[in-house]
Amino acid sequence: MAIRVEGLRKSYGAVEALRGVSFEVRRCECAAYLGPNGAGKTTTVRILLGLLKPDSGLVEVLGCEVSEKPEGIRGRVGYVQQGPSFEPGLTVRENLELYGYLWGIPREELRRRVADIAAALGLEGCLGMRPEE
Repeated sequence: MAIRVEGLRKSYGAVEALRGVSFEVRRCECAAYLGPNGAGKTTTVRILLGLLKPDSGLVEVLGCEVSEKPEGIRGRVGYVQQGPSFEPGLTVRENLELYGYLWGIPREELRRRVADIAAALGLEGCLGMRPEE
């Protein structure tokens, strides 16, 4: 099984974002996860990627229980969001460091990667800018 979710629950204070969600996706199977805004899709995906801890339930991705070993998932899956995702109050460097931190990249390695990629793309001067500038 590629993904197995059983009884997944997540609340933000009094707001129950996920209430006992269960589903499976087999290897080589294509699945869509659809719903209206506020239905819990992003929360579910963040839990599947190990970026957010569920309140309860079982979540396995590629045979790894995500809550026990989220780092075991991060190197094996890719995720591209529908639209841009950044924190508008942070600089480009701070946004990159934030997401690197969430993915568990050690601080010094992250700083090196950001500098190397910015240099390779000729974007060193943009790292201190805010996305809305």
